[in-house]
Amino acid sequence: MPHGPVNSITYEYLSGAYDPDNVGWSDFLTDRENHNVGLANRNIAVHDLDELSQAEIVILADVWAQFGSMDKWTLRDWTHVEENVPEWKDPNGSSRSISLHEIMEAVGVDEPEKRARDYQSLLKAQEVLASL
Repeated sequence: MPHGPVNSITYEYLSGAYDPDNVGWSDFLTDRENHNVGLANRNIAVHDLDELSQAEIVILADVWAQFGSMDKWTLRDWTHVEENVPEWKDPNGSSRSISLHEIMEAVGVDEPEKRARDYQSLLKAQEVLASL
């Protein structure tokens, strides 16, 4: 997107594509107003995040430590620096998907194209097995 990369599913939730009460987001987040989303409850404890693994909580803490003090424009500008987010390319006012291959290549995964194909293959196998 023009203002930087955004996870599509997260964007859909924040844009109101889903009822926040039905998916549990309203327990944690306020409605988006003026392109801002806030915490619904500032007294959230780690045990309230029981659907997240310890590793995910550590990642969230690390992300907050690095980016939590940035306002939306500083963060947007940070994502536009190629050394920070090399997989993002300016879509010239539109949006474009960032492939798994591009992400893997950007973070230095060996054989990113092959690994991305392998991952997609595993997802298809899971779908087939889940349908049995």
